[in-house]
This record gives sequence, structure tokens and C-alpha cells, in this order.
Amino acid sequence: MRRPDSNPLDAIPEEILVQGASEFGEVLGPIAANDLKRLEAIREAGRFSLLQRDPDAKTLSIHRLLQEVLQWPLCARLLPHALICAALMERRDMVFTEAGHLLNQTGHYLYERAQYAEAEPPCQRALAIREQALGANHPSVATVL
Repeated sequence: MRRPDSNPLDAIPEEILVQGASEFGEVLGPIAANDLKRLEAIREAGRFSLLQRDPDAKTLSIHRLLQEVLQWPLCARLLPHALICAALMERRDMVFTEAGHLLNQTGHYLYERAQYAEAEPPCQRALAIREQALGANHPSVATVL
């Protein structure tokens, strides 16, 4: 059953695990593909409050803290690549919405890590790209602001 304080947007459909089982590798793939093993793994994760299952909706919710913990190491590994892309986009004067999105996400990550001086250049460039590509009054420009 869904927690009263949970956000319905956190509901991850279980069929994503089933359909994407081949992407989970040799260890997790067979577990995701097998109904019994998958439910057993979900139940075990639920014992530690890492995961909650809504059996009626067949959805999963991951604890907010675990979401954050899982997200930061991946972002940290990708940051050097994002910064290289940012430099290349600046050098080649690339102005397209995907470039603005990457720069905005990079700036947001740095800001959340309290690296304010490092966050400012990608955020400013993201703003300039979105204004140029979409127009100053587009809602995506406001998200950068």
C-alpha cells in the first residue's frame, strides 16, 4: 500500500523491471525477469524500508534518501564528461535545446553540492542557449532562472 506521504509520481511500474530485465546484467537480470525472485527481492528491500510496493497498482517507490544516495555517485562520475561537453559546446557555439539541458543539469548538480562558483558558468550558458533557441518567454527559460 502506498505511504500517505509518498508522491504518486514516485510510483515506478513493475513492468519496467520485467521489460528491462536484460539490461540489469547477469546477477539482477534473472531476478527481475522471474516473478517469484523479483517479489522476493522487493520484499527483502522492503524489510529495510528501502523500497515499498503497492500490490494493487503494481508499482514501487524508492525511499527518498536512497534515491539521493544512488543519484550522486553517478552524477559525480559523469561530471567531468559534462564539463568537457560544455567546453566543446562553448567553443563551437552550439545552440540547441539539448545543450541547454545538459548545461542546466550540470549547473544544478554543482549548485546542490554547494559549488556555487563552478555552477554559475554552466547555468548562465544554459540560460543564453535556451533564450536563443526557444525565445525569452518560453517556460524552459524560466526553469533555468
